[in-house]
Amino acid sequence: MSFAVHSLPSPEFAGHNARRTWRGRLQMLVVLVVCAAPVAASYFAYFVVRPQGRSNYGELVLPPRPIPASLVLRDLGGVVVEPTSLRGQWLLAVVGHGACDDLCERQLVLQRQLHTALGAERDRVDKVW
Repeated sequence: MSFAVHSLPSPEFAGHNARRTWRGRLQMLVVLVVCAAPVAASYFAYFVVRPQGRSNYGELVLPPRPIPASLVLRDLGGVVVEPTSLRGQWLLAVVGHGACDDLCERQLVLQRQLHTALGAERDRVDKVW
């Protein structure tokens, strides 16, 4: 068995190691700032800047108004539907004339797409034309 004695680092390399340590810490901080910048910018944009560019294509009726009992509603088959059976449902009401032109067809397609886009809540929506 033998013992080996290792010498201590020479003082001329101590400065080199300190520079390497400082440079490594600086690189770590740069990586941290680059990764955290998008998160910080999103919080700043949401809570401070508050962009107001919204586009709503409809209007929520507030306060909700009851459906008159005298209103006769029919489904696609022509069967009369009682207004009380729609309680708890969301109604997507669109007002249009009887003749269905190109604009009418686009609105019907938009209604169908909106109904599909609601996902799990689509069963809660009834469409009224």
